[in-house]
Amino acid sequence: VEFLRNLKLKCQDLDHDWKQRTKARGEELQAVSEAIAILTEDDARELFHKKMGTGGAASLLQEASSRTVEQHARQQAAALLMRAARSLQARQAPDFSDLTAAFRAGEDRPHEQLAVVAVQVQLDAFTKVKKAIDDMVAELKKQQEDEVKFKAYCTAELNDNEKVTYATNQTLQELKAKISSLADIIAKCEETIEEAKTEIKRMEVELKKASEIRKEENGNFQEEVMDQRAVQNILAKAIDRLRLVYKKKEALMQQDPNPPVQFQPYKQNAGASPVIGLMEQIVEDSKAVEKDTLAAEQEAQKAYASFVVDSDSSIKDLNAQIDERTKAKAAAEVEKEETEASKDNTETELDGLAQAAADLHKECDFVLLNFDIRQKARIQEIEALQGAKAFLSGMKDGN
Repeated sequence: VEFLRNLKLKCQDLDHDWKQRTKARGEELQAVSEAIAILTEDDARELFHKKMGTGGAASLLQEASSRTVEQHARQQAAALLMRAARSLQARQAPDFSDLTAAFRAGEDRPHEQLAVVAVQVQLDAFTKVKKAIDDMVAELKKQQEDEVKFKAYCTAELNDNEKVTYATNQTLQELKAKISSLADIIAKCEETIEEAKTEIKRMEVELKKASEIRKEENGNFQEEVMDQRAVQNILAKAIDRLRLVYKKKEALMQQDPNPPVQFQPYKQNAGASPVIGLMEQIVEDSKAVEKDTLAAEQEAQKAYASFVVDSDSSIKDLNAQIDERTKAKAAAEVEKEETEASKDNTETELDGLAQAAADLHKECDFVLLNFDIRQKARIQEIEALQGAKAFLSGMKDGN
């Protein structure tokens, strides 16, 4: 808001200054025209002739006729120059379509130069005026050529700046995309490393639990085997004792069946044989339980060993993955730092290109925007000067 307010005030001041300058130039041209008219009036011309003329009546008549032709040529040339000056100065709007506005403050204005030459035409000698016109035309042509070269220089420099700026911007976008990609890689590496560490901790806990369970299972196994073997031992002793009794009976039965003294027939417990059989069956069952327990223990130990091997292998793989991701992360971080440095340098380069473009625009924009207008104004100025010289040289009809 403050900038717009200041800009508006500045523009108002420029409009006011422009009106004052235009008014002053108009008054200057008007004064020059009136001065020329005064100097070329009949009374003034006769007075100049009287004070500066010499010789007899014939020479006076001849000189008067010569002076009349000369004065007519001067008037024709001056009028042509003044018309061209007024044409160049006529418009007053301070915009770039105005021929006179196409020249910066401080530069020679076309209408001002033509007005000066118009005065010289009226007052100075022809040779001096022609020399001045020739010099001015040569200078104007040189200005035309220089301005064409300057326009080519500005166009080439601005085009080069635009191309380099575009390429540098493309490079900057690529660097930014690379930085973003590297940041994603670093984040992914960190995530993978964290997940691997978490998995290793979980597996270590599982290994510890499995080891404790295996230890407890092995203790139960040892206890069970000892119990079964104790049962088997006890039962074996009992069976042996019973069998010893029944073996003695069989031995007695093989002796003389008619002893001298006889008792009533004695019958042993009829269930003795089934008891031995049952005890033997229990022993067999105990051995079977012991065998199954041993097999289960071996299977459990095998499973535990396999679990330990698999877990150790997985932990090893995870540690290798952590090492690999750590190295990849470090490499990505180094590359990211280098890329960020390149990005900073590229941004600095863009700032320099922007400043160079601003300087070029400051130097060139006025000429580029008003090139055709300035060229046209000089051509008109050259044509007016050449026309005035033609009048002075007698190359054109005075009418």
